[in-house]
Amino acid sequence: MVYEKALLIAIFSIAKYCPMLKTTLIIVFITLSLTSKAQIHKEITYQKSFIGYQYTFGDIPIRLKSMVALMYKQPKAFELIRLAKMTRNFSFSMAIGGVMIATIPFVYKEVNDELAIGIIGVGGALILASIPFYSDYKKKALKAIDLYNDHIDPTASIQFGRTRNGYGLIFSY
Repeated sequence: MVYEKALLIAIFSIAKYCPMLKTTLIIVFITLSLTSKAQIHKEITYQKSFIGYQYTFGDIPIRLKSMVALMYKQPKAFELIRLAKMTRNFSFSMAIGGVMIATIPFVYKEVNDELAIGIIGVGGALILASIPFYSDYKKKALKAIDLYNDHIDPTASIQFGRTRNGYGLIFSY
């Protein structure tokens, strides 16, 4: 991005001595901007895998943290994906806590059998209690992705108006 700006500055500083070149360059960059519009608004897709779902943005695999950042400009999808992320974190915390509690009798051999069964039962209960939260996370994440994909606005507009340097063409997408 920095190199593109530097290239633009260099080209336009050369082009100020030749007005026709400047006009041609403006038309070329507007055309390139319009054709690169499809690259900006890609859909988030998901595919069921062995462990859960694999999310992709275009052809690039992404994680939940990246999806939260992508959905920032769509309030409904953003809130839903944030809630899904919190639910997933809570579910993982419960499951990991359950595993840690369930392994206590195996680590400390001094625990009697009756107490060991109780501790393993508590750990197993935490693991089982995390399953509905994980299922809820998946539902919320998929719904947020569908909301995001439904509200992608691929339109671009070029208007004449006030810019930082005076009046000119304003490209918005």
